[in-house]
Amino acid sequence: MRERAKDSTSQGQAPGDETLRSLIRMLSMNCSSSGAHQLSLERECSLESKDQLRKEKSKTYIAVPAEILGIILPLLLGVAFLVLAERKVMAFVQRRKGPDVVGSFGLLQPLADGFKLILKEPISPSSANFSLFRMAPVATFMLSLVARAVVPFDYGMVLSDSNIGLLYLFAISSLGVYGIITAGWSSN
Repeated sequence: MRERAKDSTSQGQAPGDETLRSLIRMLSMNCSSSGAHQLSLERECSLESKDQLRKEKSKTYIAVPAEILGIILPLLLGVAFLVLAERKVMAFVQRRKGPDVVGSFGLLQPLADGFKLILKEPISPSSANFSLFRMAPVATFMLSLVARAVVPFDYGMVLSDSNIGLLYLFAISSLGVYGIITAGWSSN
């Protein structure tokens, strides 16, 4: 045994390499000889992995939409109240009353504006391609939200932590123009 160790060290190999190789050979022969045992292990592993996969999928169905809503809803509410602030400042500059009818100090005005927008009658040109004309603003809105996937909102609070985040942001934000072009083209 010592001679083998001296031989392996003289060939540039560590003394434990030969033992490791023999152990690997024994394990591979053992696995190939007991096929039935190996199949039962594979079945058990596959059942365990299926259960784990189901649990992960159920977590994914809940966690991913919760993360998305956790980022999108504050973003949309922030934009709505920034619009309210802009309207208040514009009213002050023009020396008139701003939005103050809905709620105290007009704080519910963004909700009233959103409700009005939802209930508005859809108007489309008579010669327009209806499906393209309706999908163009949706595409522009969705692309603007998808672009926010790589923007970190807080430490560790980012939907997609990719290495090419800036390139992704530029690429997606440049696609938003196509919604406007599609709406104009479809209105013929």
